[in-house]
Amino acid sequence: MSTPPHQPPAVLFLAAGYGTRLERDILSDPTGHFTHLVGISKALLPLANQPLLSHWLALLSAQLPAFSPARDVHIICNSRTYPQFAQWANVAGIPASHVLDDGSESNEGRVGAVGDLALAVKEFGFVEGGRDVVVVAGDTLFLRDFDVGAFVAAAGKTEGCLVTSYRVRDEQVAKCGILEVEEGEEEGEGRPRRIVGFVEKPLPTETASRLACPCFYYLKAQSLHLLEEFLKEKRGEGAALADMDATGKFVGWLVQKSPVYAASVSGRLDIGGLESYIQADSYVSRP
Repeated sequence: MSTPPHQPPAVLFLAAGYGTRLERDILSDPTGHFTHLVGISKALLPLANQPLLSHWLALLSAQLPAFSPARDVHIICNSRTYPQFAQWANVAGIPASHVLDDGSESNEGRVGAVGDLALAVKEFGFVEGGRDVVVVAGDTLFLRDFDVGAFVAAAGKTEGCLVTSYRVRDEQVAKCGILEVEEGEEEGEGRPRRIVGFVEKPLPTETASRLACPCFYYLKAQSLHLLEEFLKEKRGEGAALADMDATGKFVGWLVQKSPVYAASVSGRLDIGGLESYIQADSYVSRP
């Protein structure tokens, strides 16, 4: 059974990455203007003088009925950045028990995004609690027109999980997980469309779709157990961490198991390296 209307979904931020590319960019930047950011998790980088996660908190509080940061927000991070998140959570009014250390201490020893997602689902008791979960990549923000309330409302009306999608140019296709959706509905009508395929970083000639799928998902409670099934299957096949790391790998597998739908968004801010951080800060700082 899906989360009833009086029980908002849990919100889980995946923030256990190590930001190695961003750190390399900062250390090689000749201006030296950003060295104070070395070691800070991307999810806590200052955008318009506020940590990235604080912007999500403001949006969720403004647009989700009955949303409570103290009850609904959960974070999984790594051992190195755990103290940063514990400090932020204390200021934001989020219980220390809602910040989970995945036990990794280096990028080489990372658990991987899907492993972190499965671990958080287990440790926070979402399956036993029957809670739907909104999964958010800690290094991502959507553009100002994104309506998280409308997204959650749409998820409540779908029979399966709901993910987000936005159009990318041909030259961006090979950098993204690409969704293939059912035909028959015009783009922009606002109705989620069922996903029929998922291609991880394809060449533009390998798919006609140009719908990228960022890590912002609404996972129904009845689908959460499939995370462990996915990992068990992949490990049984001898898959490398890279084959289980990106959350899109799970989405691609999930669409073969149960209905998954895509809702359109206009775009996103994705902090990878220094240039994208500067662009994100500029965008958020504009009135």
